[in-house]
Amino acid sequence: MAVSKRALTRAQDGLKSARARLAKLKFKYEQPNYMSIGAQAVGGALPVYLVEGMSYVPNEVAGIPTEGLIGAGLILASTQMKNNKAIVEGLGSGMIAVTAYKLAQQYKM
Repeated sequence: MAVSKRALTRAQDGLKSARARLAKLKFKYEQPNYMSIGAQAVGGALPVYLVEGMSYVPNEVAGIPTEGLIGAGLILASTQMKNNKAIVEGLGSGMIAVTAYKLAQQYKM
C-alpha cells in the first residue's frame, strides 16, 4: 500500500513538473523576438544613410540595388558568426526587404 502511494505521489509530481515546463516553453515561444524586429527595422532604414547619403557609393551594381548586395553580404557574414548572429542577420534581411521593394516598384504594372 505504501509503495503504490509513493508511486502515485511521484507520478503526480512528475505531471506537475511537465505541465510547468510546457507552460514555460509556450510563454517563451509565444513572445515576439524584439531583437530581430528591431534589427530588421534598422536594416530597413540603413540604406537611406549608407547608400543615398553618400555620393561615392553607387545606387546599383549590375542592376541590383547596392543595399541588396550589402544585405546579402551581411547575411553571408552572419553565417560565420557566433555572437550577434541574429542582429547581423536582421540587418541584412531588412536591407534585402528594401531591395525587394525597390525592384517591385520598377516592375509594377
